[in-house]
Amino acid sequence: SIKSQGINTPILLRRVEGKEKPWEIVAGQRRFHACMLLYGPDFQIPVLVKNFTDAEAEVASLSENVDREDMTPVMEAEGAARVLARANGDRKEADRRLGWSPSKLDDRLKLMSCSSDVRKALDAKVITLGLAEMLSGLTKEKQDEVLAGFAAAGKYPTAEECKPQIMAMTKSLTVAIFDKMDCGNCPNNSARQRAMFGNIDDGYCLNSPCYDQKTDTVLGAKVERL
Repeated sequence: SIKSQGINTPILLRRVEGKEKPWEIVAGQRRFHACMLLYGPDFQIPVLVKNFTDAEAEVASLSENVDREDMTPVMEAEGAARVLARANGDRKEADRRLGWSPSKLDDRLKLMSCSSDVRKALDAKVITLGLAEMLSGLTKEKQDEVLAGFAAAGKYPTAEECKPQIMAMTKSLTVAIFDKMDCGNCPNNSARQRAMFGNIDDGYCLNSPCYDQKTDTVLGAKVERL
């Protein structure tokens, strides 16, 4: 498109101090490299310069990339995780910076718990986003085991089709021995995911590592008392 139409959208730059190269591309890396490949280093590219902090540059880069059709959910998840880290774990602030709803942020962050193989399968559109989100509640080893089972069967089901099997591998909050005060509003509580899982009366934890850590903490305290 650049060869036939030129650059229709300027690349976004910011000035950085104390570096060998004083200018940093915030958004438009692919446009820049395409121009270098086509026309060489002397080609003049239209740019827009902004005074961004590191955090603002991160959000601006992610916001532009999300608008691209080829921005995958995994790429969105990785970008959202970086924005959340810069917001010191404050989800409301991350929502504000991204312009996302809390549910979208929660859904994308679930993908950060997916194994490498599950992420690759999602990127390749071998599995659906809903299935990847559901698998994220299992340990990475169990995710790979389930994914391998799908491959061996020659069929990758939807989230709804394999809901009973995956739910059976998750942790029941009904029998949890730890304080469940924080679980009520947790996005990994299946009782909050009725749109995905149907009408479930008893919640299940879709974050096995968190469930196991809380359980181990309680058991460790009991052992110490004994």
